[in-house]
Amino acid sequence: MDFVKRKLGFSFGLAVDSSGRSGGIACLWSDDVVVEVLSYSSDYIDVVVDKSWRCTGFYGNPVHSLRCHSWQLLSSLRGVSNLPWLVGGDFNEILNHSEKKGGRRKSDSQIQDFRQVVDDCELREIMTGGSCFTWKNNRRGDEAIFEKLDRVLANDKWSDLFPNAASSNLVSSISDHLPVLLDTELISGWSRPERMFRFENFWVNNDLCFNEVRDSWFADKDWSSNIQAVQRALCLWSSKEYGNVAQTIKHKQNRLGQLLVAVDVRESEEEIKSLEIEGVQVRRARH
Repeated sequence: MDFVKRKLGFSFGLAVDSSGRSGGIACLWSDDVVVEVLSYSSDYIDVVVDKSWRCTGFYGNPVHSLRCHSWQLLSSLRGVSNLPWLVGGDFNEILNHSEKKGGRRKSDSQIQDFRQVVDDCELREIMTGGSCFTWKNNRRGDEAIFEKLDRVLANDKWSDLFPNAASSNLVSSISDHLPVLLDTELISGWSRPERMFRFENFWVNNDLCFNEVRDSWFADKDWSSNIQAVQRALCLWSSKEYGNVAQTIKHKQNRLGQLLVAVDVRESEEEIKSLEIEGVQVRRARH
């Protein structure tokens, strides 16, 4: 987890190991945020952020017969504090039948148990974009199952504190779950700052990369100026040689997400397989 923390650029964190192949949870934060850990277990981490609101990462028991204990836990966490409360994670349950496609129909009572605890805790789902499902069973054709198991919930106090908040279900080809990104300041017209320079590992497989570095580095210039010159040269060269890599990856991820939730996945199985293979190859090339 220390490696993941450094890779993502976080300074602090708390990780709880999984029990077998399920469970396990982590909370990471940067040094510009004050986080107080209230309590944790292999199924949740409960913290207070900047002394103003509460955040709970939650994992619902994957075994249906034991999931009632998860709802009891969530209900008990409600009474810990009166602060604005955000709860997010893999709940391993759906809130209505439209959140599942394929497989056997879930019982109404099973869904109602989850809906009841959400209502009892006075939580509401944050506005969500992207795919309508967050989990797949990695099967094809008639055996394929899709469900919305991951979500972000909040009480009215938290929503009043962050009125522009919204979440997005992103695309992933390395996990059966999609990552969920929460943006607390989603404001219309807001633009991101200029992207930080990133050296792509696959560049070293192209001899022209070394030519760009050599031609941009001058002995009579200081180290900082040379670094900036090399960065500019590599960015320009990469754009001409490979095009917009990030945009291409995003386009393919969006296409994969569309195919995975298509009405008839069987018609797109070959394209899905091809995009997933490309995703693996890109990750290997970039790391």
